[in-house]
Amino acid sequence: MPKPFRFKLEKVLEYRRQVEDQARMAVATAERELNVQTAKANDLRRKLIEHDQMGAERKGEFNAHDLWLHRLYEQRLEQDLALALEEQARLALKLQQCRNEAIRRSTERKLLEKLKEKQAKRHTLHEELSEQKEFDENSALRHKPETL
Repeated sequence: MPKPFRFKLEKVLEYRRQVEDQARMAVATAERELNVQTAKANDLRRKLIEHDQMGAERKGEFNAHDLWLHRLYEQRLEQDLALALEEQARLALKLQQCRNEAIRRSTERKLLEKLKEKQAKRHTLHEELSEQKEFDENSALRHKPETL
């Protein structure tokens, strides 16, 4: 009966699967963070546009104090938007790095799985050849011509 195949690096393969899963989770987290930040930046853009439209509609109604407050609020929105865009760019870079790491981890796991497959095929072939050799020897012994 053939011996079952046992991959000696099975623990390493399992570890690489776990690391790859962690890298995938990091990608998902980075995507969520980027989506939240993108929504914040879009909200700030919308507020800035609405504020500009409101200012254009009521331009003649502003006194000096209202105009000062309007400009101050507009400057603060622009600053917040600039910070949000910087954070968005940082998170986009982080997402790209996480994706690259996940790809690298996946490649490492796939290489080890290919090695496992090759070794399993080699083991199967070796077992089949050994079994065939054993059958041939048994046949040769059974059908041995009798010598006089």
